[in-house]
Amino acid sequence: MLPLQKYDVIALQETYTRAEDLVLPGYLGYSSPTECALVTCADIPCTDAAHPPGSPRAAIYVRASFAHHVVPTADLTGGPVECVAVTVRLRGTDTTVASVYVRPGNPWDARLIVRLTQRIKQNLLICGDFNCHRVEWGSRTSSRQGCDVLDAIRAAGLNLLNTGSPTFVRPSCTPTAIDLSVASPDCAYDWSTHPDTAGSDHLPIDILPRTERPADKVTYSVVQWSRFRELCEENPCEPHSFFDHIAACASGATIRCAVLPGTPVPDIKLLNLRAARRRAQRRARRTNKPAHWTIYKRLDAACLRHAKRLRRRSWISVCRALDEPRAQARGFFHQCCTPKHHASLPFP
Repeated sequence: MLPLQKYDVIALQETYTRAEDLVLPGYLGYSSPTECALVTCADIPCTDAAHPPGSPRAAIYVRASFAHHVVPTADLTGGPVECVAVTVRLRGTDTTVASVYVRPGNPWDARLIVRLTQRIKQNLLICGDFNCHRVEWGSRTSSRQGCDVLDAIRAAGLNLLNTGSPTFVRPSCTPTAIDLSVASPDCAYDWSTHPDTAGSDHLPIDILPRTERPADKVTYSVVQWSRFRELCEENPCEPHSFFDHIAACASGATIRCAVLPGTPVPDIKLLNLRAARRRAQRRARRTNKPAHWTIYKRLDAACLRHAKRLRRRSWISVCRALDEPRAQARGFFHQCCTPKHHASLPFP
């Protein structure tokens, strides 16, 4: 549901699946060390490759064309804490991005932040669902674990990027902030949340370098033909201004959308569903009435169903194109002439 083309690195929490199983086109994924599925094994995290893997809660996806390597974190975590970190070379600078998830209701050692900072010793960005509260990052109250996390952030010499906006929204609950973003002093980032949760109970967070020039965008014009016909019928046409009448009706039925290059033409129905879902969620957050949350959930389900329908339709068109004899011959020739290479480029 998010425009993946704009992100170089994606940090996820509460994935409950291995990154190898959750594939994002154009990205390489890495999961956090976690407990295994073997009942007799009590190691948390389990590092025995012979044991069946469990369900990781944190993951990082890096654009496949970027040089990067995984930072070992299994010895730093344990219990309710999971962490995966990747050092990425971005525009000639090495930056380590860590994704952290802390299971709620369990005590843990917040000095993990200090130990992780000591291991990296360079530009560091930590993004995570810490499930703790503190007024400094937007919660209504402060918990004991939140105080420990804030002390660890200060001891590590990191800067809190949160602006105080809520990051967690759920029906019958007061919006709060439990997702934290902290960075090294040399890293200057702009932090912002999305206007809606896109079907989750956490608001997606954008973290962008302040010196980065805004990406160029392409403007698409999508005509809603049913609306075009309505405008043609509602507005009478003068004989001498037929073409002006057609142009005016087409302009009134056109929706313009600016997106990043390479983004497919937007689907008008999906855009309308997303807009309706965003309005419904804002209304439900403002009133906190069960009826309004029910409307939001129904719109969210309709949005997901239509997105899956579009995804299946796109795969059907791809499969049909591959079935053509010319496409099969071209694919075989490409495989013969293209050398194999590794997308992940480790560096010291």
